[in-house]
Formats: sequence, structure tokens, C-alpha cells
Amino acid sequence: MATFVIDTLTNAQTTLAANDEYFILEGVTQYFTSAVIDVTGNNTDIFILGAIVTTAFNTIELGANTDTNIYVGPTGSILTSSSFRSIKGTGSGTTVTNYGTISGGQIELDGDTTIFVNGGTVDGTYPSGGLIAALRMNGQDSRLVNSGMMNAASDFIVRVEGTATVVNSGTMTGANDGIRAVLSLGEVFRLSNSGTIAADGLAVLAGADSDVISNTGTITGDIQMGGGADAYMGLGAGVTAGTVLGENGNDTLTGGDFADDFDGGADDDQLVGRGGDDVLDGGSGDDFILGGEG
Repeated sequence: MATFVIDTLTNAQTTLAANDEYFILEGVTQYFTSAVIDVTGNNTDIFILGAIVTTAFNTIELGANTDTNIYVGPTGSILTSSSFRSIKGTGSGTTVTNYGTISGGQIELDGDTTIFVNGGTVDGTYPSGGLIAALRMNGQDSRLVNSGMMNAASDFIVRVEGTATVVNSGTMTGANDGIRAVLSLGEVFRLSNSGTIAADGLAVLAGADSDVISNTGTITGDIQMGGGADAYMGLGAGVTAGTVLGENGNDTLTGGDFADDFDGGADDDQLVGRGGDDVLDGGSGDDFILGGEG
């Protein structure tokens, strides 16, 4: 086990072996033309209070190593150009906690049981690419908790594959689509929103099985629930400025205190408007529709 402390301007790469620790102090910059931090072993800890910067590669390369912990403090930053990833790894058990700034083409974490906690700013600056997102988590049982700012210049703000949970009390904005869940049968996407999700395209594209969305905040853009017996719950002052599309499956779409626009799609759906002047379309199938007040 080794401990690396970066306390002065550095133009070099740091390589972390198993159980190593890395600290960069506030006000200090480490720059390199390739990866600034190259992780080659499991169980490493990275603490960023200064700035780590590259413009020609991924800033932190985790490889397939497991159980990496990255903490970015309020004065810390991980920076690269829009063509590269600020963090990239395929190992399981990665935890990233950000209260500073992470900016680059995207963050890509492909391992299972990834946890990403953001109370700072995440900027996905890649101009286009089809599978690009400010944050992309491709493993099973991933979890995002956002109370800060997440912005995407193209494609998606967040893209997940496999069972995943997203909890948002902050602000998520996208120039194209918002959250994309690429799931197979048996995998579940859960979204709890008490903040703001705003996309110029679709706000949420859920998966192929029974997904759950609860909203007490504001979602701007349509929501596609996908296949399966999905549930959308608008609670209290929760508002979706768009249409909630149940699509295939026996869906349950429940509105909040204000106007909702629901389209149940195929199969036997239950639509409950509750408050506000709602638009309720059951689509095909033997549907139950209750307007409520308004």
C-alpha cells in the first residue's frame, strides 16, 4: 500500500496499485497528456480537492479493477475535452462522490453495483454519438443520487443498462433526451424525482419490464414507460410537462394535484387523474379511467 500526495503543480501520471491512496490538495493542478490517474489494482481510494486535467485522453482510467472509491470535494475538479471520458472503468463496486466539478465527453462506469452521488456539477460535453450520456452506467444494480447539477450537450443526461435506481432532488438538463434505461425482461428501472428533469426531447425512456417512476418535482418532456406493467405516480405538486405514455403492458398512471396528460397505450391500464384538468386516454385494451377533481 502506498499513499500519493500531490501538493504542487505536477505534469506526470500517477499509477495506483492495489490498496493505494491518492490525494491532490486544494489549489493544486496535476496535468498529463494521457490519463492523469491510471488504476492497476483493486481497493484504491482517490481524494480530489485540487484539479486533475488532461485534454487528450480519459482523465481517470480504472480498467477492470474493483472497489474503487473516488471523492471530489467542493474545490476539486476532474477535467478533459469533449472527445474523452472524465472517468472510465469496467470493474464492479465503484463509488463516486462528487461535490465539485466533473467535465468531459462523458463518465462511463460499466461494472455492477456502481454508486454515483452528485452534489456538485457534472457536465457531459460530447457533441453527439448515439450512446453518449453525461453519466453512463452499464452494470447491474447501479444507483445514482443527484442533488446537484447534471447537464448533457447531446444524446442523454443519464444512460443505464441493467437494474438501476435514480433519485433526483437536483437539476438535470439535456439538449436532447433525459434519462434512458436500456433494460431486458426481469430488469427494473426506478426513478424518484423531487427536483427538475428537463430535456428538449424525451424526458425519460424506461425499460422493457415493470418500471416505477414517482414524481413530486417537475419533469419537462414526454415519458415513455416501455413494456411491462409500469407505474407512474405524480404526487402532490409533481408536474410532468409532457405526455406520460404507458405503452405495452397493464400500466398504472396516477396524477398529482395539477393537470396530467396520460396515454395508457396497449393492454389493460388504470388511469387516475386526481387534481387538475387532465387528459386521460386509455388506448387499446380494457382500461379503467377515473378523472378525479378538475
